Amino acid sequence: MNTGVPKQLLELKNESILESSIRKFHEHPGIDEIFIVSHPDLMEITRKMVEDKEYFKVSKILPGGTTRQSSSEKGVTASEGEHRKILIHDSARPYVSPGMIARVLSALDHADAVTPVIDSSDTLVCVDQKRYVNRYLERDNIKRVQTPQGFNRQTIVNAHRMAAAQSMSTFTDDCSMVIHFGLSEVMLVDGDPLNIKITYKEDLRGNGVESRGDHDQKM
Repeated sequence: MNTGVPKQLLELKNESILESSIRKFHEHPGIDEIFIVSHPDLMEITRKMVEDKEYFKVSKILPGGTTRQSSSEKGVTASEGEHRKILIHDSARPYVSPGMIARVLSALDHADAVTPVIDSSDTLVCVDQKRYVNRYLERDNIKRVQTPQGFNRQTIVNAHRMAAAQSMSTFTDDCSMVIHFGLSEVMLVDGDPLNIKITYKEDLRGNGVESRGDHDQKM
């Protein structure tokens, strides 16, 4: 982002990106408890925000690790046995809708791992080491993965334990870890094209896709 400020703290409409993401889960009736895995330097800011906004569903604020995988592991292993369903969300996706959260939760009644996906509108290619096109991919078989991803608690706990036992620390996606260790198939549910991950300054242009209304019609 090149802003000098962690992107989670950038303003989006009248709240930070982080606050918007937390609010969506806090307001959802299917969510009982929220753990925030934070950069260690942002924990005090996060605590104050949670207290000021009275997000009572937030029960733990944990220091994150050096990688996405290690941060995910800290949140997952901090859960208790009564947490049968665990959703893992990237706070840089503040436009997550109630319908998407509901679809992931519902799918976990029938699956141990779930991820929302959307179709790719772009033509996709594989490239070689010289950055020449190696081959074209069948777009109909390609999906773009979003969060929140959902898991049966024991499935994702086992995935992290197995990764730690084999000193594997480079997974950038929780479902890919489950698939790698053969723990479960991953069920797909409809994502949302507006559930973008804030990555570039251009993603903040207009300061709020939400102004279009609650865009998810699949509740």
